[in-house]
Amino acid sequence: MRSCQWGCSHEEVTSWRSRAVLNVSIAVGKHHRFDRRGTVSMAATDQDLLEDKIQIVRRRDRRFSRHAYYFVLDALDYTMTHFGRDQLTGEDRHVGGRELLVGIKEYAADQFGPMATIVFERWGVRAACDFGEIVFNLIDAELLSRRPCDSRVDFVDGIDFRDIFDEKHRESLERIADR
Repeated sequence: MRSCQWGCSHEEVTSWRSRAVLNVSIAVGKHHRFDRRGTVSMAATDQDLLEDKIQIVRRRDRRFSRHAYYFVLDALDYTMTHFGRDQLTGEDRHVGGRELLVGIKEYAADQFGPMATIVFERWGVRAACDFGEIVFNLIDAELLSRRPCDSRVDFVDGIDFRDIFDEKHRESLERIADR
C-alpha cells in the first residue's frame, strides 16, 4: 500500500505504462484546441510543447500515465463547458477542485462507462486525491493556473469513483433489462 501526501492509501502501481489510448480534445491556452484523434487546430510546435511539458512532468513524477494528464486537461475543458465557464474570461473561468472532481466523474462515465475504474487504475489513479496530484503537477508545469485558495486538500475525500461507476453500471444494466 502507498499513501499520497494527503492520507489516501491505495495499492502500489506495478506497471507505469498504460496501453489505454484516449480520444481527447485538450484546451491549451485561450485559443487552441488539440484533438488527440487526429484533427489538429493548433500549430505542430504547440502540440510538441504540450507533449514535452507532460513528459517533463512525468520524469519528475512517474506515478501517473501520460494519458491521465491528458484526461485531466480534457475533463477540465468538459467541466468548464458543463458549468458554462468556457465563454467567460479571466478569474470567472476558474474551476475549483471540487467542481473539477464532478466534471471528472461525469466525463469518465461518458467516456469509459463501467470501465472507468479500471482505466483509472491502469493510469495509476486510485483515489480522488491522485487527481489533485495530477492537477498540481500541471500547475507546476505552467499548463494550468491556480488561485491562492486552491489546494490539494480540495481533492481529498472528494469522490469514491469505484462506487459511483459501479452504480452507474447497475443503472445502465437495469435500463437494458427494462426494455
